[in-house]
Amino acid sequence: MEFKDIVNSVKTGTKDTIEIGKLKAKITKEKTDINETYVKIGEYVFNNYQNLEITDETLSGFVNSITEAKARISGYNSEIDQVKMR
Repeated sequence: MEFKDIVNSVKTGTKDTIEIGKLKAKITKEKTDINETYVKIGEYVFNNYQNLEITDETLSGFVNSITEAKARISGYNSEIDQVKMR
C-alpha cells in the first residue's frame, strides 16, 4: 500500500468517525427530547388525574412527538450503519 493510499484511508476513516459522531449527537438530542416529553406527560397525567380530567385526545400530541423522535433515531442509526459499511 502506498503512502497516498494510507493517507486517503485515514481521511476516509476520520470523515466517517466525524459523521458517526454527529449522528450520535443527534440521537442523544432526540433521546433528551423524548425524556423531556415523558416528564411533561407525567406532570400532565399527575395534575389531571387529581382533577379527573384525563382524556386520550389530550395525550395524543405527546405520544406523536415521541413516536416521531423514535423514527428519527431509527433513521440516524441506519445512517451510522451505512457509514460503517463504507
